Amino acid sequence: MPSGRVNGDSTATSSLKQFPDRAHSPVIDGGWRAVADHVLVWLAEREVRTGPSKW
Repeated sequence: MPSGRVNGDSTATSSLKQFPDRAHSPVIDGGWRAVADHVLVWLAEREVRTGPSKW
């Protein structure tokens, strides 16, 4: 999974994960749990806190 800086002075990190046989909308097309699980692991590896949304 490639990762790195994308935007100049930004300290943000980005990564690309492609899910085979998936379209652009996993919520509608199915398979959203695999995407969500991947995101949660990615966040945990970077020690980003997850919790209830404030929205």
